[in-house]
Amino acid sequence: MAMKGFRHVLTLACVQLASAACPSPGVVAGTNFSEPQWRETIDTARRQGTLSQKMTNEFLLIALGIDPEANKQKMEATLNLYGATLQAFMRGTSSAQNATADLPEDVVNYLQEQVLPVYTSMASLLQESAGAPDASALNALFEQNMALVDVSNKAVELLTQATEAGRSAGPLADVVGRQRSLIQQMLNNVLFTALGVSVDASVGALRSNQRLFEDAHNAIILGAEWASIPRLERLCTMHQMSEVTYYYQAFRGPVRAMLSVYVADSMALAASSARNMSALAEPLAEAMNAAAQLYAHDPGACTPREQMTSSDWWNLMKNLASLQQRGQEVYRLYMQIAAPSLVEQGKVDLATAAPASIRETNELIQGSRVKDMPAPPTQEILSRLLSLLDVLANLAPILDEALAMEFVPDSDVARVHYLSEELWAFVSSLKMDVLTEATTVTDEKIGLVAVASEQISLIHRLTAEAYEAARGYHVDEARLKLNETIASFHLTHKEILLGAPANSKHTALRRVSNICVVYEMRGVEDAYAILETAALAAAYGQQDQVDSLRSLTQDALALMEGAADSLFAYWEGKNSSCSTVHLMPNEYEDLLLEASEICVLTNMALSSGIQTDLAGVRKSLEKLMLGYFAPPLPAPPSQTAFDLVLHVEQAVRNWEAAAVGTAAITAAIGVCETAQAVADRYVEDGMAEHSEWEGERVKLVNWQRAQASQVFSAAERGEAQALTRATQSFETAHALLRDGNGKVSPITPERGDLLRQWNQIDVAWARFRAEAESQNVQSMRMALTDLQAALVAAVPLFGVADRPSSQISPWLLVATYCGMGLLLFACGCAGCMIFLRTHRQKTPDVPAKSDKV
Repeated sequence: MAMKGFRHVLTLACVQLASAACPSPGVVAGTNFSEPQWRETIDTARRQGTLSQKMTNEFLLIALGIDPEANKQKMEATLNLYGATLQAFMRGTSSAQNATADLPEDVVNYLQEQVLPVYTSMASLLQESAGAPDASALNALFEQNMALVDVSNKAVELLTQATEAGRSAGPLADVVGRQRSLIQQMLNNVLFTALGVSVDASVGALRSNQRLFEDAHNAIILGAEWASIPRLERLCTMHQMSEVTYYYQAFRGPVRAMLSVYVADSMALAASSARNMSALAEPLAEAMNAAAQLYAHDPGACTPREQMTSSDWWNLMKNLASLQQRGQEVYRLYMQIAAPSLVEQGKVDLATAAPASIRETNELIQGSRVKDMPAPPTQEILSRLLSLLDVLANLAPILDEALAMEFVPDSDVARVHYLSEELWAFVSSLKMDVLTEATTVTDEKIGLVAVASEQISLIHRLTAEAYEAARGYHVDEARLKLNETIASFHLTHKEILLGAPANSKHTALRRVSNICVVYEMRGVEDAYAILETAALAAAYGQQDQVDSLRSLTQDALALMEGAADSLFAYWEGKNSSCSTVHLMPNEYEDLLLEASEICVLTNMALSSGIQTDLAGVRKSLEKLMLGYFAPPLPAPPSQTAFDLVLHVEQAVRNWEAAAVGTAAITAAIGVCETAQAVADRYVEDGMAEHSEWEGERVKLVNWQRAQASQVFSAAERGEAQALTRATQSFETAHALLRDGNGKVSPITPERGDLLRQWNQIDVAWARFRAEAESQNVQSMRMALTDLQAALVAAVPLFGVADRPSSQISPWLLVATYCGMGLLLFACGCAGCMIFLRTHRQKTPDVPAKSDKV
């Protein structure tokens, strides 16, 4: 209903820009006004309507006893300004100060015959009754005020109709100017209600005026093509309209409160809020008046970028990031419906997400002081946001249709795919441009906002692309995109944790050195990997995996959003804490194996003093620092352990930077020493947590892997002394593994499994040693592979605790057998007694011979 009322108002101005002339009767043609002159003229005429309401409000405030003397002076000034402007118009000029051009004759006649009498009557009433307003004066004012509003609006309508065909100045200036009047009219409605004057009519008018103001407010920002209202595209005017929005939101609260109660209660509520609403209306009116002047002439002199604070840039990027995520969420939900998978739930979610994306875009365009969201800082950013709104406008009807369809056609799927890709590229580019603008004045964490939102968006995209392939839409292309998305997510995930220089996708990223954040991000990557597995399965034809994508996506999103908050806190220097991590013995063993692995790879990468296969060393380092999904490897279980791993990282960097020869060998030793320190820490933590775990024995057999690689490296380089030392180290550890010492448990006869594994290691070692002495590199590598396999297999076996073996005393055996003999003897005696008793019971008594007769 409100929009219909707004359409009616605008139709009175002019319906279409393209029409040859306005359709309303009484069009005045042939004037020689320029467009700026028309804007000034219509703006001044519309101000008359505002002044008519303002003088009424000032009188009503006097009647309510609110600052009566001050408001009486204001009322006199308003009356004088209205009268002077009216006299200037009637003289045929458009301004009391600057006679810019002659007004049309019928406009001048209307002012003299209709407006002047109504104004004169009302001015007399206001001046005569200002001292002691009574009920009759208030009721008369209610009627005369409405009459003055009507004739003032008619005068503006005549001026608007005089606009030449094809110009937009008239309708736009009319609507913008009307907003100033509506502000005063809404206050007017409140004050009449507070005084008990025509309460029903006043409340009804308040409801109508409020709706009309809001509809017009949106139209003059977003445009109304059907009413010749262009979209607002000028930066300075947009910023001023943001101020209008801010003050109106404060004014709107009491208005909504009045409209939400019964009419009988609205009078008391209006009376209690009259002073406050009068105060709120003043800055709102000033802001709207400034906006109206900019609509008439915006020289583009504002410089909002210079006023942007770090907080403003942060909020701008945060809301851009939110829009990027929302756009990809809409893409995912639509493709869920198209797949089809859990269609009804997908429609419910899409019905919420799709309007939110448009709302968020409008907020970015207009800004919101309530939400600390600045309006665009540059004309370029504003223009691109407006273009982005066009993309969303093209997408919206297709999304709406999908909510009512049982099956979406391929043509719609193709259109949504194309527009979603366009939206993704558009927002990504805009984010980088904002980053470029922002990094000159703000801190680096704004770049993290952009990257975190990218990761969240990639989770949505992964699922959307899997749905596309599952539906059968451009399967090969969807699968290709799917794999690109997966690679991009994992790369960015690593860059967030390890740090990265600035590139085309993000600003420089600082590395993370807090284990709690690392553990949260480990959970994110694990959840993403699970989703990734299901997405790939669905994309490659496993239909039973399609319905699982929704819940897996939600899990990954929740974890990533939580991790993003932790990352922001970490970058801001806040303390990050987490609960103690408890690992099982097998997890500690996996960590130990990775610690020895990096030493093995470092030694193997040294070939004749030249470093090769650096990728393997770096990959092992990443796994040691961050954990891994498959095969599963936890991140370091404590900050202390993580700090030790960082020492390994530095040692690897030194090794990579070292020159060939002795420097490289020394650096490789440094890698192994720091890795061994990490392994020692894991053994210490594991044994403290699991007292039954044979950690020392595991540490010994695990590090033999590193020792074997040192033998290989020395043999390959042909360094006899180094080979001898490495060989002796391995053999000492090998013997200790069998025989034990005070710390390492020996292999007992009861542990045949350990002895067999030790023998396998022994055989593999003997072969490898022989090949090392022959220095046949290819044979050495093959023998080392077998030895490493035997050592890896030994790690979990040697971690199992030995069963306790007790020495049985011979006296205990004697006592046992004696006890068993006594038990058997007692059982025999008891059996005889039972037999005799049973026999007696069965034999009858026989009388003696002497008893016979």
